[in-house]
Amino acid sequence: EGQGPIHFWMHESVPEVLARDVLFLHLLNQRHLHPRQRTEMFLSIFGNTLIRELDESYIDSVVDELLAVVTESQEHGMHELVDFSELKYRERDSVHDSIVAWRRSVPFDAEALRDQRCRGFYRSRFDYRVNLMDWNYQWNVKLVASIINWRHYKEFGLTGVAYEFRLDPYNKPNRTLANYVEGKSQTKGTTILVRGYWGDVINSPYWCFGTDCNEKDKLRLFKTSQTLHRHTETDLSEFNVSGYISEMETGIPHRLPAEKPEEDIFPYSSPLEEMAPKVEEVTEPVEKKEEEKPRSRRKKTFPEFEPMPALKKVKVKLLSGEILDYMRKAKNKGKFHKIVFGSMASWPLVSESGAQDEPKITPEEAPKIIRAPTEDADGLGRLAAESAVRHAIRPDGLLMVESFKCQTQLEGKTKLAFRHRICRSAHTLGFSLRDDADKVAPPLEKDVTNPKAMEVERYAPEYLIFRPVPITGLESEEISQAKEAEATPVPGG
Repeated sequence: EGQGPIHFWMHESVPEVLARDVLFLHLLNQRHLHPRQRTEMFLSIFGNTLIRELDESYIDSVVDELLAVVTESQEHGMHELVDFSELKYRERDSVHDSIVAWRRSVPFDAEALRDQRCRGFYRSRFDYRVNLMDWNYQWNVKLVASIINWRHYKEFGLTGVAYEFRLDPYNKPNRTLANYVEGKSQTKGTTILVRGYWGDVINSPYWCFGTDCNEKDKLRLFKTSQTLHRHTETDLSEFNVSGYISEMETGIPHRLPAEKPEEDIFPYSSPLEEMAPKVEEVTEPVEKKEEEKPRSRRKKTFPEFEPMPALKKVKVKLLSGEILDYMRKAKNKGKFHKIVFGSMASWPLVSESGAQDEPKITPEEAPKIIRAPTEDADGLGRLAAESAVRHAIRPDGLLMVESFKCQTQLEGKTKLAFRHRICRSAHTLGFSLRDDADKVAPPLEKDVTNPKAMEVERYAPEYLIFRPVPITGLESEEISQAKEAEATPVPGG
């Protein structure tokens, strides 16, 4: 309270993901729906290949409204929350086309297309994919997030359904996971766009909301009985998402109720049961179906949209295209308080530093132990003057990069090597680790085994956090930027 608006810039290279972002922002702000219903619909659409009929009906019902939001053909309350001004008309048209394909009348065989993806990934081992899932779970999932249930993880791997609520059948395709990628024509050999299912088939969506929670509630939600967790990742996801919604609406922190003795006595009652709303059977009068009226050319009217109180001072700006080109613009100099790269979107950071062109080292030439570079190491800020990331971040800002900790298909040694490559890239661009280097990027031994590497990766943080280091030649310029920022605060990024 008392502060200016908070600005978020969300960059996606694929228009279908930007369209999903708009959909989720719309869904979370449907305040006429109960928070529990919003939570279930959000998780179902977010992570399931097959969804309920209720979810499909909601998506189909908001297509026209979202198209009006994207094209700005009508005034809408979402324009106070989402800003499309940074998108080119071509990019906005792509988002528009993605939303049009969500209509229920558009065919999309999600099961068959996902099966093709799985067959392409497992290849000759497709018939033994359950064994491979078990190996991934034991070595890459359970060590890092043991609260993820094996049966749930296997069910997601086989069917694509991660979250199931109540007794509704999940048999409708999730059209928001349809996507276009470049491919080659089998007849002409030319480049064409191929529509298919390009969602996750390996990692599962549990990592986003189901593996951690507030420290005050963590001890009770992560209790075990004979090495088995009393709660699952689905319970945790539902608790976290409903908590986010509740806190944004009321401003009151969402916490578990007071602890009771029954939680430690068999059969161990759950504090989440007390928080669940009571279900009462209600008999509703049967309504007569009205005859469909012929379509008119008048503008459609949509329900009033009012963002949650916590989002009334928030602005989300959507970006697409080359992110480094956007950062290099003069208007973005020293603009962002935080810049966050996802693990699969960290290539711009690596390419800027030239780390992808590092000469290959033979096993004989490789050092016995690789450590993350420190501030006094050679090459600090060597490319800072040409860096778009360094250009866009504030002198007191933070650079955050997600690690490969949640990538279940990778070996432990690969995950540790990725941490060191990101550290070298950031070092070249004039950034240093904020926290202890040996904890964030543990030393990588030359002959380390995969089980040992996974054990080390297990205790490393999920994000690598860097801060810009003053560089000779850039130092005076950064100090003047900091003084200007104190005089005129710049909205955070």
